[in-house]
Amino acid sequence: EIHQKVGAKIFGAVQSVKELRNGYALRLSPDSSMIETVARFIEKERLCCPFMKFTVEDGEENGPLWVSITARKGAKEFIREEFALDALIK
Repeated sequence: EIHQKVGAKIFGAVQSVKELRNGYALRLSPDSSMIETVARFIEKERLCCPFMKFTVEDGEENGPLWVSITARKGAKEFIREEFALDALIK
């Protein structure tokens, strides 16, 4: 349940979504609390979905925080559904 709240905080704060060849990148605000929240989320996701790769990129000069979620071939649709990205893709 706590993990769901952490996920809701992250996905509720997504500013934009960029489609990647093998996943998606989420743009978030760069505040330190969001960075901590993302780290907690990734820690738990790694336990249930070890096939996913998470990359966190902190923008220079307080630019946006990007979190990429990628996976092996065939898992992109799973990522899209698992994180309900259709509602976030504009």
